[in-house]
Amino acid sequence: MQNTNTLAGPLFSKSIHSHTTVLLYTCRYLHTRGSSPGPLFVFPDKTPISRTYLSSQLSACLSHAGYDPSLYKCHSFRICAATTAATRGYTDVQIQSMGRWRSAAFRRYIRIPMMTL
Repeated sequence: MQNTNTLAGPLFSKSIHSHTTVLLYTCRYLHTRGSSPGPLFVFPDKTPISRTYLSSQLSACLSHAGYDPSLYKCHSFRICAATTAATRGYTDVQIQSMGRWRSAAFRRYIRIPMMTL
């Protein structure tokens, strides 16, 4: 299933085979979305996409790319963001704020490989 809309265009495409293409699509989306505050991923009417929608699109994209969608969940994005922020030197307070965590639960999302410690 390929979903298209006027804001984001195709959510996935067989033509996406390189990091350059992904970057191009991302830049186009960000340009079209604009810099208004709010969620990053929105529908054309600027309402935020739901977790259910994101989850279904993630599964479809992974299947299309030949990956097992059962191995990936939407929380993978939170794990990646928290881990990336931690490895780039962001403070606990900054990471907590970026992920909208109200407790120290964010620490469970930070997954720094032992080899890098």
